[in-house]
Amino acid sequence: MRKRIKFNKHGQLKYIGHLDLQRLLHRALRKAEIPVEYSKGFNPHPITSFAQPLSLGFISEAEYMDMTLTDNYDNQHLIDKMNTILPEGLRFIDAIDLADKAPKAMAIVEAARYTITLDQDIDKEEIQAFMNQEEILVEKMTKKKRLKTIDIKPGIYELIYKDSTTLEVFCSAGSSNVKPQLIVKALYDFIDLIFDEHLLKFKRHDLYLKREDQFIPLIDA
Repeated sequence: MRKRIKFNKHGQLKYIGHLDLQRLLHRALRKAEIPVEYSKGFNPHPITSFAQPLSLGFISEAEYMDMTLTDNYDNQHLIDKMNTILPEGLRFIDAIDLADKAPKAMAIVEAARYTITLDQDIDKEEIQAFMNQEEILVEKMTKKKRLKTIDIKPGIYELIYKDSTTLEVFCSAGSSNVKPQLIVKALYDFIDLIFDEHLLKFKRHDLYLKREDQFIPLIDA
């Protein structure tokens, strides 16, 4: 039986990297005696996959993990049992059953929504002027450690001004991921502000797949 789990990540756990989070969840699944399927070989571990790693320092309302169980298991019971074990700042909040041949979450992610708290005041008109550019060029490091100039504007679906220090961005994710840090850096460069990623706060609200031109949260797939 395949399941997709939705969980959040808050507080000090935002400083735990993806691999450590994966180990933490594997230990919690083992401790809760959830009948998750294990890999074969000398070092068996729970077979899980994650939709898209969260950047270090980000909090999130919606992270996703797919896993396969060896027995039937009630979703609400699974959530309640795991939440008695997980540390503060990490909570399972929803679960759905998946068809055997359903694609993994990581293969279907196409968009993400974030709230960004800035360290400097920005005018609404500056956001509009930034988005009115024909292209938004940034330098991005490739896997071969080479700087490459790319246009990220096609990957910015929405950039919403909430107030002078708060933006909401809906952008491309998955295989064509546009990191929100890149968007803010390009914005700061555009209006000639000094960019320091460590002074910003990021919250991921959800991850989406695309179906018939509609973006749908992964938990609704």
